[in-house]
Amino acid sequence: PFNMAPVDSMKLLAPNVGWALTPYMASGPEFANRIWWTTTDGREWKEITPSLAAPAPILSVFFLDTKRGWALIRQGDEANGEPKFALATTSDSGATWSIQPVTTPTLDPNSVTLAGKGRVAFADSVHGWLDLDRVSSSNFNLGMLLITSDGGKTWTFPPDSANEPDEEGEIALVTPTEGWLLAGVGDELYVTYDAARTWRKMELKAPKEVLPADLPTYDLPTFTDPNHGFLPVVYSETNGVRSAAVLYKTENGGRTWKADRILSNLAEGSVGDHIASAMADSSWITAAHAAGALKYITVTRVQASEKADALANPPSTYLDSAWRLSFTNANHGWLLSGEGGRLFSTSDGGAKWSLLTPGPKPGTPAPHTFPPGHAHLPAAPPVHQ
Repeated sequence: PFNMAPVDSMKLLAPNVGWALTPYMASGPEFANRIWWTTTDGREWKEITPSLAAPAPILSVFFLDTKRGWALIRQGDEANGEPKFALATTSDSGATWSIQPVTTPTLDPNSVTLAGKGRVAFADSVHGWLDLDRVSSSNFNLGMLLITSDGGKTWTFPPDSANEPDEEGEIALVTPTEGWLLAGVGDELYVTYDAARTWRKMELKAPKEVLPADLPTYDLPTFTDPNHGFLPVVYSETNGVRSAAVLYKTENGGRTWKADRILSNLAEGSVGDHIASAMADSSWITAAHAAGALKYITVTRVQASEKADALANPPSTYLDSAWRLSFTNANHGWLLSGEGGRLFSTSDGGAKWSLLTPGPKPGTPAPHTFPPGHAHLPAAPPVHQ
């Protein structure tokens, strides 16, 4: 029997076109992720999971557009040695994939041990980053950044890297030379403008309008071109009584930022509490919980419109730090809930939401029957793009 589990991550790439990453559970010990593709805004899905000889966790999925994509796969038995990785690449929306092992530079076994998790991102067809987690104590979240300039065929350390953050985190590439790393619990945001040779830590002081909430939780910025971008930051009070969200704007590639819009009086929060956020056209779209309900807000330059509990079959509780939004324009977008990992779609700016169920149609046999006798790997925790 085939039973779909919650969605781990997703992205709406164009109107009606997007992907979702889900685990699948079958009778027996098999467990592997599935990548699903839709061109009908989630009414129908087809599986585009890279074909593997045995089940293996897909750690990260990244699509540059509706054709070109990559999937980072963990291979090898961690119980019998350090994990190994493979990278699957497609240029036809997942109809076909090429898969090759990720060869990491020689590591010092006395100081570096990989933990089996990671993230992938690309700026174009050839320039990309891998951020792989390292085994460390509970007080640290160490990572290792690798770069490629040949589409993922070979990976190297950044040349002569100075003051590298050396932390695991979410990554985003704007150009082959400009990239961002979000580390910690969102309280550390780093940028490089020279292909990871040097790094700058972002430190944006809270505007006076949101004080005394002044402890920042950053998100990754989004850019409409290499110069123009937006960065949402949630500021919290030390005691967690008050929090506010600020949308910053840059016109010089993130070298300087200016507060553009503010959402005040959010629910109680502390450092590490994000709100779901997306930019679409000139609208800033957010989803956060307030007084036990989902507050869905669209903020333009001139006004903020609020909608609450507009979801079909909403989850029983709302976890504002785990919602994810992906919009192609102000009307059309997806929302991934933190409670239960459920995926919703709207085509009217959030007035109504429909529940989406990535996976085969009812009665469809489980896809990808793996050959017997292969080692079954444990599933990795989900990694969101």
